Amino acid sequence: MTFSQFKLEFDIVRDNRRAMRSIMRELQTLSDDRLSTVGSGAIDYSKERVQASHDPDNAIINTLARIDKDTDRLKEKLRRLEDANEYYEELIYSADGIGGEVVRLYVIEGLAMRLVAQHLHYSPAHCWKLHGITLKQLYEKSEQEVKT
Repeated sequence: MTFSQFKLEFDIVRDNRRAMRSIMRELQTLSDDRLSTVGSGAIDYSKERVQASHDPDNAIINTLARIDKDTDRLKEKLRRLEDANEYYEELIYSADGIGGEVVRLYVIEGLAMRLVAQHLHYSPAHCWKLHGITLKQLYEKSEQEVKT
């Protein structure tokens, strides 16, 4: 693998992480929907007439089944993304020093380099330089692992 291909893998990890955060938000929404659906079958006796429905329980059961199916699908997608990222995330967490922190914040946390720089009190240009140096070190480490 060339260094350019190696760097591209970190862009993919960053994109996967963005997708994972989106899936987590969607799972939370489904969980909230599930909770609101369970309470939606209650009859409001404060009304003048009782609300009529052919089978409110069936509608709730179908909705919960759909939510469960969507939840399972999203969890499987999340697991695949986590598996795809595993090797490169382990490399990132093994990186030492401030360069490792720059790469972690940029790739794993998905922060813009401007925000990484503000967080670490460095200039964005210096953070990009640290990012490049650290990726080069991780590439060399990865190449050594392949050779052994």
